[in-house]
Amino acid sequence: EAVCAACNKAITAQYVQAGGKNYHPECFTCVSCGCNLGGTRFCIEDAGPTCKSCWAKSSGLVCTHCKQLIEPDENGRAAYTQVEGGTFHKACFKCEDCGELFDGSNGAYVVDGAHLCKAHAVARTKAKREAGSTAGMSDAQKKIAEASKTGWR
Repeated sequence: EAVCAACNKAITAQYVQAGGKNYHPECFTCVSCGCNLGGTRFCIEDAGPTCKSCWAKSSGLVCTHCKQLIEPDENGRAAYTQVEGGTFHKACFKCEDCGELFDGSNGAYVVDGAHLCKAHAVARTKAKREAGSTAGMSDAQKKIAEASKTGWR
């Protein structure tokens, strides 16, 4: 016999299943504010089911690129990428010059705070080098500048 994860009473009729636990429909509420989660978007946090509003307040995850909230998906999980300089929706983590999405096969290079693909990082660093010196460049930018001198592409 199933037991409600919220009230610990037996479930004899309809129930909601979330995060591997069973709930009476009236007990399936946000652990933070107590609002009923039936028919709404929610997230499964360590403490329990959480409504979108409370999750946003506690997580503070806002996409660096589009400035929109990074919300949980239909499974209650938030898909995002965290890298030096920001937190991004998977679809927003892309080269700022050409729009190429970064994934496991191509990494981002940071040049002057911009996330760039390899080709655009080399081009910006080369242009910066040609306009002056490597003064003010990060170690990574200096490596890209040096590599661009040797024909690395």
